[in-house]
Amino acid sequence: MTNTGSVAQHLAPGIRDILGTRLSGREAHYSMLYNVESTVRNYEDYLYGAGLPIAVEKPQGVDIQSFDPIEGATKRLTPVVTALGFEVTEEAWEDDLYANKGSVVRDAANDLGDSLIERVEIDAHRPFNAEGFTTAFTVLPTTTEAFFATSHAPIAGGQGITQNNMPSTNTDLNVTSLRTCFTTFKRYRDDQNKRIPGFVKAASLHIPPELQFVAEELLKSPN
Repeated sequence: MTNTGSVAQHLAPGIRDILGTRLSGREAHYSMLYNVESTVRNYEDYLYGAGLPIAVEKPQGVDIQSFDPIEGATKRLTPVVTALGFEVTEEAWEDDLYANKGSVVRDAANDLGDSLIERVEIDAHRPFNAEGFTTAFTVLPTTTEAFFATSHAPIAGGQGITQNNMPSTNTDLNVTSLRTCFTTFKRYRDDQNKRIPGFVKAASLHIPPELQFVAEELLKSPN
């Protein structure tokens, strides 16, 4: 608990300003990665399914082939609670002389907001960092494959092909690898081997800070 002894400088006159407590607020990015929804349930289940395959030729006098839609596995998402608090004595709060100059006592409430936003961002980006390449994050339809994998199998019983959403050999970001990504996107098919309506288009490029200028050169250079 914060008391007058732990913030003694806040009780003494003469401080011009307090540095480090009023950095820029956090900018939220997670909502650009996901469809953000809310829930009042203890958990939410998502069911995977597939429709019909590509139509086949029917010779004259031959019965029409029948196919059934396929019900697959389920994926359960369970909300978690994150929290953080701080305590301050009434004496320390009242005796603080720097309420409008970056007081660590008074500004801690604002910092709570930054802290919670940062936690959301960290958790939201976990699948796109190292954990996404392990079974820490599995995806439907099999629930055993990593978020990023070289062999995503179709739903059991489907006529789709095994597909990848990462290269078989890791590569640097350059013109060749970017072109390969665009081609891969356009060739994606559903679990019954039909082309995805409108084709799949890349919406954004996610990079570490070290590749910022490489990405800008690739995407923003004229011609």
